[in-house]
This record gives sequence, structure tokens and C-alpha cells, in this order.
Amino acid sequence: MPVTIVKCSVPGCGGDAEAKIAAPWKDGAFAELKTYGYTCAEHAQTMISYAEKRAKPKSLPPGESLGALGTYALAAK
Repeated sequence: MPVTIVKCSVPGCGGDAEAKIAAPWKDGAFAELKTYGYTCAEHAQTMISYAEKRAKPKSLPPGESLGALGTYALAAK
């Protein structure tokens, strides 16, 4: 099976990502992580700050929810 190498989302970095910055999103029975970016170890705080500053929805439709921002480790190579 092919291996996908995800790169850090910080412009100009190019390093391999170690984590995903995301928030749990749910709409009824369907749930996923809303991705804000991927980060290498060096740029984790930069990506978290970026995600925190992105526009948040003023309101969500009934039955939809967006959880707290978190850092999720990517699977080992």
C-alpha cells in the first residue's frame, strides 16, 4: 500500500507533518475532524495560533456542533 507523506502547512516549511490541528465536528449521526492544518514539531504553536484566529461560525444549524480545537498525532511512518 502506498505511503502518503503529509507536509507541514506553514508556508515555506516543507517538513513532514507530525500532527493535525483540528476540531471535532458533528451533524446528527455524522462526525469528523474539521482540519485547520498540519504541523511539524517546530511549527505546532504557529498552527494552533493560526487555527484559533480563523473565523468561527457565529451560529451553527440545529443538530450541528463544533468542539474544541486540538492536536491529533498522525500515524507513524
